[in-house]
Amino acid sequence: MTLDAASAADAAALVPLVYSSGPAAFDYVFLADAESFLSQALAQADGSFGHRAHYVVRGATGIDGCVSVFQRDEHLQRNNANVGAIMQWAGWRSPLVLLRGLKVEKLIPAPPANSLHIAHLAVAPELRGQGCGAQLIAFAAERAQSLGLSHLSLDVAADNPRAEALYRRLGFEQQAHRTSQIPGLADHSTLIKAL
Repeated sequence: MTLDAASAADAAALVPLVYSSGPAAFDYVFLADAESFLSQALAQADGSFGHRAHYVVRGATGIDGCVSVFQRDEHLQRNNANVGAIMQWAGWRSPLVLLRGLKVEKLIPAPPANSLHIAHLAVAPELRGQGCGAQLIAFAAERAQSLGLSHLSLDVAADNPRAEALYRRLGFEQQAHRTSQIPGLADHSTLIKAL
């Protein structure tokens, strides 16, 4: 297994992985057509959904997992590219998609300061429970330390207890809990880990 930056050539393989990192939120924002949006956005370089924002674990048969890591200021800088990708994909539906995105951002806000935030963490279904997720988190920790950051952060949905159990085993603790006001979306917690 090797871990490296994703490229445009990885977009098709990344779509189901990124989608699996938060299917309910993706379906809500992107009107139950998230994989179509992700296909377009991951082929592009910029924004939170662009391939340049992602790293992949390459295994013998393809991409085994992925992760996106970023700091708070990077998250805010990517917003223009995110809006552009949404408008290009959604067309006349853009106002609705953007409004739904803003609602989800209240549930899953920008990351805490002085942390490297982990998002879109996903492992191929047949490889879950074999250490790939822990390897991606270890990569994030190394990257955070190289940037001089003191914490890792991530958000986890209450309906994903297996992921939350992994994060807690790896030393993450709850920083905040937010109750969902969006039908079909579970409550979310921000977890942090001191490095």
